[in-house]
Amino acid sequence: MKKILIIDDEKPIVEALNDKFIREGFEVLVARTAKEGWEKIETKKPDLTLLNIFMPGALGWETLEKIKTHPSSEINSLPVIIFSNMGGVKDIKRAKEMGAVDFIVKANFSLKEIVQKIRDALNLNQ
Repeated sequence: MKKILIIDDEKPIVEALNDKFIREGFEVLVARTAKEGWEKIETKKPDLTLLNIFMPGALGWETLEKIKTHPSSEINSLPVIIFSNMGGVKDIKRAKEMGAVDFIVKANFSLKEIVQKIRDALNLNQ
């Protein structure tokens, strides 16, 4: 069972994602802050992280950089999908340049789309 870590502070969205991911057969980990997310990355070793940019304490950009520059290949190869209210061309370009595998704009997302992007990033075929 693949582990998905959701790092996001928006409770209704996290709850919807959590329910959908469990129904799709994923194990779900949730962190409400970047600091808590980082701790779960190091201790729980998720297979993919869904990362918000704006959260209390630290920006998702800092967490993405920390993941992608980590000396351990187990951590720096972790697929990260940015999931944010931001969505300008510059934001999407920055995320890709920093090593994110995809970018989902919250205002336009569907649960089906997110599951498909996760399956694509993990090379899971239905």
